[in-house]
Amino acid sequence: MSSDFIRRIKNEITRAEGASGEILAQIEEELERAPSAELWILLGDAIQLSDEDDVDLDDVEASYLAALELDPNSADAYESLGHFAFGVADDARAAAEYFRAAIARGAGKGARDGLAEAEDELAELG
Repeated sequence: MSSDFIRRIKNEITRAEGASGEILAQIEEELERAPSAELWILLGDAIQLSDEDDVDLDDVEASYLAALELDPNSADAYESLGHFAFGVADDARAAAEYFRAAIARGAGKGARDGLAEAEDELAELG
């Protein structure tokens, strides 16, 4: 599959400290060729790291949800949704639910830490 492609794109994003329009286009092209949950997650991550002015953060959530359509048991997609809901959408309640779903599907420390943060915020809110 496209694990080499994903690794290469992640390296490019790290090296460039962001995702250019060219990188987004490459991911979208690969999605057309061989859609996968992993590529949808990569697209959501890349959009968040994009240096393009015309990106829409709604597309991030849509990308993660598209990943779940292809793989309803994707712990990574649920965890990504949790981080997005908590850090970008400022929705601790939704984040906690996504993190719980990720953990139920085998996610590790990142999801557990995210859940703890979301639960702390919910406790503060009463």
